[in-house]
Amino acid sequence: MSKIKQEKNIDDVVFEPETDSDMVQGKNSLSSSESKQIAKLKKQLKETKAQAKENLDGWQRLKADVVNSKKAESEKLAQAKGRGAEQVLESLLPALDSFDSAMQGSAWEQIDSAWRQGMEFVHSQLISALEQHSITSFGKVGDEFDNALHEAAEHIEVVDKAQANKVQKILRKGYKSASGVIRPARVIVGDFKE
Repeated sequence: MSKIKQEKNIDDVVFEPETDSDMVQGKNSLSSSESKQIAKLKKQLKETKAQAKENLDGWQRLKADVVNSKKAESEKLAQAKGRGAEQVLESLLPALDSFDSAMQGSAWEQIDSAWRQGMEFVHSQLISALEQHSITSFGKVGDEFDNALHEAAEHIEVVDKAQANKVQKILRKGYKSASGVIRPARVIVGDFKE
């Protein structure tokens, strides 16, 4: 029983922390070499903490650089894929222009209706393929002329001032994507002269 009691007493012992001032005032019985060793260890601890902080800061910067690099590469890849798709689809635009030209006028109405419906179906499939890649056509008679969207093939005089600087005729549709204009619409623009 006394052994158990002794262990309990040892656990109950509370040590007061020593301070540097206690050591300097000689309240501790450390030798000069022990004091030097403690000072050296404190200095090493301080340097180790500084090195650890520097390593952590460097690691965090590197981690942020890697995240930013991955994000930039991902954006570049998406842009390259988008531009590649635009280029392929852009090469189809002359075929769409041919369809648009063929489908205008009275000659189109004189063609066998079954064949005409088949060609209209093929045309709508091409338009759907473009729309799946967020490419849409634009350009309507009456639109306000805009240099960013339209290419003026000709200017004609109009008698109504309200028709000035308006699209009078579409010669070729324009196409745009989410990233901008792929091809401007070629149009005839109205000019009003007083």
